[in-house]
Amino acid sequence: MMSLYLKALEGERGILPKKQHLLPSLTNNIKCGNSLIGYDILEGKLFDDDTKSRINPFDWNSKSVGFGEIMASGGFDVVIGNPPYVRQETIGEFKEYFQGHYEVYQGTADLYAYFIEKGVSLLKDKELFSYIVANKWMRANYGEPLRRWLKKQRIEEIIDFGDLPVFETATTYPCIIRIKKTADKKSGIGAAQVKTLNFNNLTEYVAEHSFTVEKKSLDDKGWSLVNEQAQALLNKLQKAGITLGDYVKGGIYRGVLTGLNEAFVIDAETKNRLIAEDLHSAELIKPFLLGRDVKRYQPPENEVNLILMPNGWTREHFGKGRNAWNWIKENYPAVANHLQPYADKAEKRFDKGEYWWELRACDYYEEFKEPKIIYPNICKKPEFTFDSNGLYTNQKCFIIPSSDKYLLGLRGRVWVKSCEFGYA
Repeated sequence: MMSLYLKALEGERGILPKKQHLLPSLTNNIKCGNSLIGYDILEGKLFDDDTKSRINPFDWNSKSVGFGEIMASGGFDVVIGNPPYVRQETIGEFKEYFQGHYEVYQGTADLYAYFIEKGVSLLKDKELFSYIVANKWMRANYGEPLRRWLKKQRIEEIIDFGDLPVFETATTYPCIIRIKKTADKKSGIGAAQVKTLNFNNLTEYVAEHSFTVEKKSLDDKGWSLVNEQAQALLNKLQKAGITLGDYVKGGIYRGVLTGLNEAFVIDAETKNRLIAEDLHSAELIKPFLLGRDVKRYQPPENEVNLILMPNGWTREHFGKGRNAWNWIKENYPAVANHLQPYADKAEKRFDKGEYWWELRACDYYEEFKEPKIIYPNICKKPEFTFDSNGLYTNQKCFIIPSSDKYLLGLRGRVWVKSCEFGYA
């Protein structure tokens, strides 16, 4: 609010107020609330006062606490912003609400996906929306519902900055998307790939480097912003060759999500201490790679380890019962003592197994034990390597269970150009 007041004062120096106030009230301009969640989240559920205060739902149509007059007139003229980048693991308690209120819902979607749909919904007809957001929605699996929804909108422009450091203090891989709220849909989308930040004017740079992408060429499985020539080449490759997905029969998997790394990811010192206290601890501790540990063609070496009891592990070994934790303490006392302080946080995770000490359900834990190709999910150059030692990886990596070292070599050579065309 102070920033807006200072902006309102610009150009007013030397002018003294008379009877009227120099500065207008901003009470009706700034509201505080959870812009994605309405009061209907409280219906039929029991929340204590602290939980209600933390959720802080917001009614856009309320004249007293929201923007009732604006919404009654059709909505806002412009919606602009840089929505928060919040990973899905931290919003588990709201996922049921999001699923019932947003077309773009996907269980693993980052929070900004919902901000995009909400922002467009607040617009007046024929007016404009523009956000700067992470560009991962164009290719990530969780972005598929968002991509389908966006194809129904009138997208005026997408400016993709790739991996350029637009924000000096954070690696965000941003893009700018602009949408006009209208029933008049265009078949083409203005697009630009920004290759450098050394320009004087972004508008001029985009005008010089822009091209049109036809919506019909955009696959719901992933978008590639390429010009007509590159799209023709991509189509030719798809018809003549075999995609990586087909070659490995869909066997490309993301690394392990714990939902609480501070409990389940341990350093070498902690690993050695737990095993020294109880040799059985070694049965549950697995070597764990982080994205930064993966280097091109270099044998991967882990600095941390994973305490792994996957969903269903307790039932398989003990059965299902109320004394399961006592059984864990009796059979794996060192690991139990390590995990006990994190019990409350682990219980509150959205992604967990049948018990709080188990990791989420996953159909491919066994694949990590097999020979495999590993690569980080974000990299500026080819970073593919091979593992035959049963290493697990975090969610910053992907694995291709295969001992095909020819594929490893091929991936390293063609990665740069193929990724440019969305054909990695």
